[in-house]
Amino acid sequence: METHHSSHPEHPLFLYNEISDMNHEARCSKCTKPVGSEKTYACNDCKFYLHKDCTDLLPRAIRHPYHPQCILNIQVSSDFGCDSCHRIFNSEDSFRCKKCDFDLDTRCALMPTIKSESHEEEENNLQYFRHQHQLQLIIGIKNDVACFVCHEPCLQGQPIYGCIPCDCFAHKSCTQLPREIQHPFNPSHHRLTLTPNHFGFRCNHCNAQFSTFRFYCKETGFWLCLKCFPLKPYRSGADELLPEIKHPFSPESPLLLQGNKDFWCDFCHKFFSTDWCYCSQECQMDIQCALMPPIIESEGQGNDHVIHHSGHQHPLTFMEIKNDEDCQQVHCFVCRQGFLEGQPIYGCTRCECYAHKSCAELPSMKHVFHPLFLRSGQYQPFCCNLCFSLSSSFRYHCKECDFNLCLKCLYVKPTIKYKSHPHALVFIERIFKETLYCNECKKSIKAFANEDDEYFPTQNCAFRCKDCDFNLHLLCGPLPCKIEHEDHCHPLTYTDKVVEDARGVYYCGLCQEERDPRVQVYWCADCSYIADVKCVISEILHILKGELDGVDFRAVGEPTEDADLNMKALDSTLADIMKNLSKDDEQELNVLLAPLRVESEDKVTPNEVQQEHDYRKEYLPHTDKDFHQLMGRLCSACLTNNNKEMVISNREFEQNLVVVDGYMISWKLVPVLTELLGKYKNFTPDNSNFTPEVKAVCIFFLCWVVNSMRKEMVVYVTETKLAYWWYYLNALLHKGFKIDFLLEHLKRVIQAYFGLQAKKQSKEIVDSLNIESILASSVQKKNKLTEKLQKLQEDHKQYETYMASRRPRFIQKCLKEAFELEWSYADCEFIDHTISVLSKAVRPESASIVMEDMTLRYLIDEEMDSSEEESEAASDDEISDKDLQEPNDNNELSENEQVDSPEPPTKEAHEINKETNEEQSEIVRDEETSDDDLQEPNINNDFSPYNVQDYDQLMERLSHSDSDDLLLEDSEFWEQKIVDIGGYLITLNFAPILKDLITKYGDFSKGSRHRSPKYKAYFFSLLCWTINSMRKTWVIHVTEDLLGTWFFILNYVKDEGRFKIKFILDRLTRVIQAHFGFKIASRDHDILQTLNRNIISISRELNNLEYEAEECRRLYQQHETFMALPKSSLMKKCLEEAHKLEWTSAFPNL
Repeated sequence: METHHSSHPEHPLFLYNEISDMNHEARCSKCTKPVGSEKTYACNDCKFYLHKDCTDLLPRAIRHPYHPQCILNIQVSSDFGCDSCHRIFNSEDSFRCKKCDFDLDTRCALMPTIKSESHEEEENNLQYFRHQHQLQLIIGIKNDVACFVCHEPCLQGQPIYGCIPCDCFAHKSCTQLPREIQHPFNPSHHRLTLTPNHFGFRCNHCNAQFSTFRFYCKETGFWLCLKCFPLKPYRSGADELLPEIKHPFSPESPLLLQGNKDFWCDFCHKFFSTDWCYCSQECQMDIQCALMPPIIESEGQGNDHVIHHSGHQHPLTFMEIKNDEDCQQVHCFVCRQGFLEGQPIYGCTRCECYAHKSCAELPSMKHVFHPLFLRSGQYQPFCCNLCFSLSSSFRYHCKECDFNLCLKCLYVKPTIKYKSHPHALVFIERIFKETLYCNECKKSIKAFANEDDEYFPTQNCAFRCKDCDFNLHLLCGPLPCKIEHEDHCHPLTYTDKVVEDARGVYYCGLCQEERDPRVQVYWCADCSYIADVKCVISEILHILKGELDGVDFRAVGEPTEDADLNMKALDSTLADIMKNLSKDDEQELNVLLAPLRVESEDKVTPNEVQQEHDYRKEYLPHTDKDFHQLMGRLCSACLTNNNKEMVISNREFEQNLVVVDGYMISWKLVPVLTELLGKYKNFTPDNSNFTPEVKAVCIFFLCWVVNSMRKEMVVYVTETKLAYWWYYLNALLHKGFKIDFLLEHLKRVIQAYFGLQAKKQSKEIVDSLNIESILASSVQKKNKLTEKLQKLQEDHKQYETYMASRRPRFIQKCLKEAFELEWSYADCEFIDHTISVLSKAVRPESASIVMEDMTLRYLIDEEMDSSEEESEAASDDEISDKDLQEPNDNNELSENEQVDSPEPPTKEAHEINKETNEEQSEIVRDEETSDDDLQEPNINNDFSPYNVQDYDQLMERLSHSDSDDLLLEDSEFWEQKIVDIGGYLITLNFAPILKDLITKYGDFSKGSRHRSPKYKAYFFSLLCWTINSMRKTWVIHVTEDLLGTWFFILNYVKDEGRFKIKFILDRLTRVIQAHFGFKIASRDHDILQTLNRNIISISRELNNLEYEAEECRRLYQQHETFMALPKSSLMKKCLEEAHKLEWTSAFPNL
């Protein structure tokens, strides 16, 4: 049979009687139960299954009278709420109208229409608009039900309306709620509609979370809960407040009344929590401030001591703070800061609002970056668009572009000129943003720099162009060309670098401490006086924050005296020239531009990147071969390396060009070109056919290399920088440029670099091969490991001795039982394994069925009923029977006692005999154990063997086993037919076992207090069930849970049934001891394995220590031998250049 279903619309479903030949893990997609042998719809391609009972093929679409305007389509919804019964459903079919967001579960959708039985009943009914059936009036409902409107319980005696078939109930008051209202809490004044909500909402008035019905405004999304619906805006001691007022603080829009809000009043600048307020898009005010009448000035007109502030509606009067107590009680409502004693302020004593004199006199409008207007602070902090600080004080705000300016940045102006940027820059003394990066050095401007850093004052200052988001560090941006300091008589000039001598030690003249030679300084050329930037930072900040008229600025690398240079400015840049190169010019410049293409196209894979050569991996000194390998790497590194360290930034090509003596060059490289021309005059190719554009590009690369070399000291040069310098200079040399002097000096720098690396490596080798320290450490480690190894070997020997001869006799007995019973069945001593348990349809020849319909459960229930009847009949003569009864001195039980019904096997029944069993086991163990036998090996706790106490714990766990539930839940055990075996009743399947037991051991139920064969049948069945379980289990496969089940049932039969089954309990005791013996053997094996692994591991560590010490001696001797050999002339030259040039610039001043 083929059909389609909405839960699997992709393919048709086919009906199967069973799915046994398919995936055995197949489950119904709706109820998630295994499909089993039930009739099931299936799609074999998708492995989709659906019980026939789980779907009777619902219609795909219906038209329902509860929602007649639309057709409802069936679909499987993950989570939905039914709009009739208002229950939540998960992953079930529903009939849905997507247009109206209307859902009905299948039960409500297919439920027939319910009609009233009488006219009187119909009059008491209510057709509620949120339920499909009429609701019946109910008074005094007995069951606990909840209202589907407000979700509150319906109390007894309370009148409610309900639909019994749908189990839906509602308070009478809830059904009388209006369907539409207009509420003053809604600021839009739209009408609110009563609608259900199944998945929760947050009330816009009280801010609480609900999942009840609510009043909803579809246009604005305003939600009002049922608890806030009856509220009205009242004020204590006054009439009802107006929902809307006009106020001079908000001239463009009226103030609307709202309640239960957390807000800052823009009038008194105080914070209110969950209170009423009047608010608009412009401001919000508490009730008292909004309704406060204005103050009319009479005597204060024209008084200089009275001002009006845009942040307060009353005039502010000039006053002074007189004492410290007043300072602590109030603060400025403009900047949120406190006051000092004697400080002039303005204030309104009626509203307790005060402001600093400087804050109160702030202009109401500022026009620096935007048309900015002074606005009150908010309870949510704003972020300043210049310094990125967070503040809740007053601010200057531009509404159109949402620009905010804090009061600290009020007077900053973009007046600092920077030649590499078209716009003027503004100086910010403190930046509060971690992710702001300098456009020059590409490093972060540290908003929260480490104060221990000596350059801390310079790290969180910045130059900014807000419109372009252009940012510079203080040391990367333009600084004053000249400053004056009180410790020196002459002005100090800003200089990129000053090289005093070649000793490599540089000091600041102010603090007399060592300075970083790479950082620019202020110096006096006449006195050779040098001041580090960090020591004159206060003078620099004083200039940057003051009036900048007439102050000249210069950044690192910029020309110092533009007026002395013969320059002509151009409107073009080098980038413009390179974009408009002809094909011939591009071919001419192909070699120079090749490294740029590698960097821009990023074609180099990580495996191809040439890493900085690490000489420290070797323990041999540098040789001539190493130098030649270095030169080989320098010749090819820049074409196979996109190292960001030497990438020429686009900003270098975008600087404006100037003409200097007929050469086009970017203005920042003018000093380099001027010095080259002044010293070497004509270094360009003779009779060259270069176009001016090609020559400009070549001159740029030449000056860029020279400038890069001048800014770097030899001691800080890297192999990557050398590679770029070497590549560009050789490319220009091949173009005909006369720059042999540059290449010669670069060769000296390369030799110095190699010599420095050789010295550094030699020192590191000596430090790393500190033979005395290494050997001393090796001996110390060796002693510790040797001591640890000896302890482990001793533990291993001690444990082997314990295993061989020092075990307690009881532990030895358990091991012996484990060895003997390992591959035998748990019951092999008292049952014939040739017999088999019978099925329900077969019975032995000697057995006769007592009753066709009699099962063990039926037999026990019948006997218990008869016992109750007999006890009731004898209850009338109970007193006389007791009087006539003679004392029974014999141990035999009375007849009434013998017919008592047995309780089912539970833990509580067995607790009575638990102590007896423990005492018996203790007696047996004490007979087999002496004090001498209980000695254990004195080794680590991690390697302790099992002992007698562990066996006691095992028996304790067996006594408290919960596995008797396994038998109680076995329905087959209780539903077996009862048969008669020679007068003994037993279930059919266990008849052969009982017959064999009686044949071997006779009637072991003679001592039972239950004389009724029916009661004995119950105990016989328990006993045979246990024996059958034991006869099917090898001793080695026995688990602790299985032992607990056997132990519990057998003791229950012995104690409660008084059966003489010592032969079975003795066998179980042997099995338990064998099980414990297996655990002992497993623990022994684990302990020995762990000890052996640890011994092997420590032995290897000792061998490694010996090898490392020997290798260290060999390497040290090898190094000493090589160092004693005479050095080549090349190595001598490299070491000599390293000594001369170490603390000099890679290219000194020309």
